[in-house]
Amino acid sequence: AAFGTLDPQQIVEAARLAEVHDLILRLPKGYETEAGQAGQYLSGGQRQRLGIARAIYNRPKILVMDEPNASLDDVGEAALLRTVGNLRDRGSTIIIVAHRGTIMGAANRLILMQAGKIAGIKDVNIAAPEAAPAGE
Repeated sequence: AAFGTLDPQQIVEAARLAEVHDLILRLPKGYETEAGQAGQYLSGGQRQRLGIARAIYNRPKILVMDEPNASLDDVGEAALLRTVGNLRDRGSTIIIVAHRGTIMGAANRLILMQAGKIAGIKDVNIAAPEAAPAGE
C-alpha cells in the first residue's frame, strides 16, 4: 500500500536496475511469487538485492542505504556498485552507511565517522561503475 498503484513496467525496470530481474523470473511464480514464499527460495544476499529493487521502485531523488552490501557475495556487490552508479547517473543522491570498504568504489565523496562525529570529508574521483547489463 505504501507504493500506491503498482506499475508492472516500473517494477521490471527497478528489478533490472537492481540486477534481480532474471532471479525473479526463476522463482516458482516469477513476479507473482509472494514475498513470504520467496524467503524460502532466496539467500540473504538475494533478499537484500530484492530490497534494493524495492527501494528504487519510485526512482528516489535521495536514497539512504544502511549496510547495503552486508549480506552480498562478490557478484551481488558488483551488481550493487553498478546499480548505485546507474542511480547516480540518473540524478539520484545516494547516502551509504557501510563498514565494508568495497562499496566506496561507487562514491564521489567519503565522510569518515569516528566516535559518532565527522572525522574527515574527502572528495574522490572514482569513475562510476560500468552500466548494469540487462537482466540480473
